[in-house]
Amino acid sequence: MIIRYDTLTISIMNLLPPPSHVRGISAPVHGNQAFRNDDGDNKFVMMRTPTVVPEVRNGISAVPSFILKHLIPNEMMKKYKEGYHRTLEIPKTPITISDAIPLMAVNYGTNHNDEKYTFKDQSGGLIIMLTTNHQRWTAYHRSGRIQPPGGTCAWHKGPFSHQGVGVPQYIFPVMISPFSTSEEIEYAKTVGYARFRSIYEDIACSHECALSHGELLDKLGENFGTVSIATLVKFQYHLMYPDAPDLQKAKCWRLHTVNNGPLTDKQFTENSHFYTRTPNIIVEPCKILYQQQKI
Repeated sequence: MIIRYDTLTISIMNLLPPPSHVRGISAPVHGNQAFRNDDGDNKFVMMRTPTVVPEVRNGISAVPSFILKHLIPNEMMKKYKEGYHRTLEIPKTPITISDAIPLMAVNYGTNHNDEKYTFKDQSGGLIIMLTTNHQRWTAYHRSGRIQPPGGTCAWHKGPFSHQGVGVPQYIFPVMISPFSTSEEIEYAKTVGYARFRSIYEDIACSHECALSHGELLDKLGENFGTVSIATLVKFQYHLMYPDAPDLQKAKCWRLHTVNNGPLTDKQFTENSHFYTRTPNIIVEPCKILYQQQKI
């Protein structure tokens, strides 16, 4: 466990009584450390507040902290000069913080089935974990592993109501099991496995948008497998449509009306043309020209 001290120094002009003949006296004050130093005409009071900092190895460590709100330094100094605090007495009974201040604690779970959860590492530090795609993941498992229709396209950010296309991070074959259908068993006699399973995080409205989004993820380095996401999207498309022509990328998401572009949803999804980004710029504000070309 590491203890970090956050130091707050307050300079008070000729207000505090002279310190003792020993400078830099420190004494514990309710768990904190107080230092008083005499520097010419200025008197300094320095409070050092210890803050617990867990050792970080993996993930994110939570550091407990608190904020003193509604304190105005100028008004506090004015009251001090006017002798406002001379009649104040130190409370003799402890204050129950939970009764005086409402605690707005974040609700964390205990494992990956929760959207956010915590655990402790080997040194006792608190690790906070967040998960993505939690709503769709929960709906998938609660519905008997059936992907719910609809969502928001990861590429052009527009809503859709039909069955979406997962942007795969992994694709692997599933072997014969007691739950395999007769069709899967017959298929497995030829290829050696029943079906493929696609593991995805993002979802798109079409394979075209999935391919464009996959290429973006590859450029951003968010591919955790040995095969590029764009290649996995093409392989997934070939499995579903073996006789279809090669998969084409979707148009730039900036051209869709959802993103204040000129193309409607129908124009955006039709495959007779695509648009190439050009270096031509119309300034104030910037506009990028796309030239239509036949496929």
